[in-house]
Amino acid sequence: MPGRRHRRHQTIVVAAAAALLCARALAPTSRSAVAEAQSAPNDVVTVERGGFYAVDAVAAAASDDVWAVGHDGIDHFDGASWRLITDPPGLVGSDVAVDPDGTGWAVGMGGDVAMLRDGRAIVGTLPWPAQLATVAATPTGRVWVAGDIIAVRDTAGSWQLVDRPAGGAVTALWMHTDQEGWAAAGAQLMHWDGTTWSTLATPMFRGDILGIHGTAANDVWAVGGIYGFLGWPSVRTMIHFDGRAWSTVIDDGGGSMSDVVLRASDDGWAVGQGGLMHYDGTAWSWSAGTPFNVSARSGLHGLSLADGGRLWIAGPGMLAERFRDTWDRWGGLRTTVVGGDELHLALAPGGGGWAAGREGPVVRRGPDGRWRAEAEPKDADLFQAIAAVSDDECWAAIDDSYKPASRSRVMHFRRGTWTTVDIPATEPIEEFAVLAADDVWAIAPPRRRDAARQTDFLHFDGTTWQHVATIPGAFYFFDMLSDQDGWAVGDAVLRFDPTGWHSAHLPGAPTGSFSSVDFDAGGHGWIAGSAGAFEFVGGQWFNRTTSLESLRDRTALWSLRLAPDGSVWGDASIGGAGGTSKLVHRVSGTWHVVPLGPIDGIFGNGNSNIVITGTADRYDVWIGTHLETIARVTHMGGTVRAPADRLAFLPFAAVPRR
Repeated sequence: MPGRRHRRHQTIVVAAAAALLCARALAPTSRSAVAEAQSAPNDVVTVERGGFYAVDAVAAAASDDVWAVGHDGIDHFDGASWRLITDPPGLVGSDVAVDPDGTGWAVGMGGDVAMLRDGRAIVGTLPWPAQLATVAATPTGRVWVAGDIIAVRDTAGSWQLVDRPAGGAVTALWMHTDQEGWAAAGAQLMHWDGTTWSTLATPMFRGDILGIHGTAANDVWAVGGIYGFLGWPSVRTMIHFDGRAWSTVIDDGGGSMSDVVLRASDDGWAVGQGGLMHYDGTAWSWSAGTPFNVSARSGLHGLSLADGGRLWIAGPGMLAERFRDTWDRWGGLRTTVVGGDELHLALAPGGGGWAAGREGPVVRRGPDGRWRAEAEPKDADLFQAIAAVSDDECWAAIDDSYKPASRSRVMHFRRGTWTTVDIPATEPIEEFAVLAADDVWAIAPPRRRDAARQTDFLHFDGTTWQHVATIPGAFYFFDMLSDQDGWAVGDAVLRFDPTGWHSAHLPGAPTGSFSSVDFDAGGHGWIAGSAGAFEFVGGQWFNRTTSLESLRDRTALWSLRLAPDGSVWGDASIGGAGGTSKLVHRVSGTWHVVPLGPIDGIFGNGNSNIVITGTADRYDVWIGTHLETIARVTHMGGTVRAPADRLAFLPFAAVPRR
């Protein structure tokens, strides 16, 4: 069944308003930042995991057709991952709902209304000045929007203003049928009888009503309260309508409730500052076993029911789906995550993969394209690097160099089992290079403060790990083109051939270090770091450092990867020390910043991981970054994508945008 949603509207208490303004001020993206993504029309940004900053509402048309809105803009879920809608730029949304034919409707400030269908959004503006907070659809397809006005869109596509009793802005709306609906303005309830809105006597409601939903005309719930913050007392209120009168069911200090949804008279859900609650037909109780942390300051914001018994939850920085007591989550940080929590990516040829990082989760990409948390093996919080051999085999490095009695170890995953393996190295492995299941290379640079400044090179032949060489100096990254050809970078640049490792000459005598190296099968390669950027073409190195001047301020490349079309993608620190890390793309000799929408502000920090898969005509740039985030930028060949056919999506054709 299509999900119905109400939007968590901010309460009017001063403390909550101050908190909202503070959160908006600290947001890592903005309407202009989202719009900036239009400068690269061939790049589609998808949030594979994590990455959400402020999500307020969610509505599901089907298990593979879900919409979410908030400060990040508009996002769409296709059954596997979330994609930021940037064509046209998404509105800063406050609520979203789905009508009976599966079309989504989102509302935002300034009278914006977006029609959502087939993964696309068409944004228009109502012909009346409005600040919209909530939206609902009736079983016949009429769409209601409300805030400081109430308006309805009939099935022919025409909008009409609807008179309502005087009062404040509408904070919650639920339309059971064309003749039966409820709305709230603060603590005041209003009833729709098919012709007019009228106020109705209700029990004392402390705070604002923020969510309304029910199963029938005589089974309606309303929830809300007072948003407790900075010493302001928190209030949780839940009331019920039995067809004759409203009665108070809960009124305590359990934290303001934001939304409620009923699947049946004995199966309901509600969210708020305290987390997730379930109703069994007799009583409401807090739900345990959720895979996310709930901040009492922010709480959870929205709910939606989807087909097959699925439940979606929206929070300030996450979206989660519950299906048969199993949870999938995008965002929602673990309390243990601190500074060094980058996710290192490993993609297998078959499309599967892993992501893991120090103090971050271990997640795996399954056949359905979803990244899901794995049961973490011992020492998973010490994973330093990870490499995929196939969809069912990978290697992970353990870094416990801070321990006095540490030893060099790796973990091997195969056929569902993790195995710990000791390796003949004095330091932890920094990076792997996989040529085949029985041809895996690794590099172990110095990490302990008292360690000798030398680097071990190792090889796995399918049975055991063997020590290959120890080279003076610190080398952290490498790329093996074959078992007789490779490159390593760090303090300097090394070349591997059948006789061993040798120093490589670079033009211009660069000073500094290198933090990334990548070559394609044809021998075309790049290295980069604080020492600059260099390209290897036709057997020679060329200094490309000056090309970074096309990016503003002082720039250093920390990691880079060659794409199938010969272009280069990288993680650039723009602005020098204390600058901002951005995804950049070099095309025809010029570097460009590629905006990542809501995850732009948490990308990188110098140790991000970039993996590219696909062909020259269409490839994916995978980004493992901070805060449990995996992003994907799909780059399509050609100059500009063909414009979307919008003829069926123009409900505002005669209304110019202000």
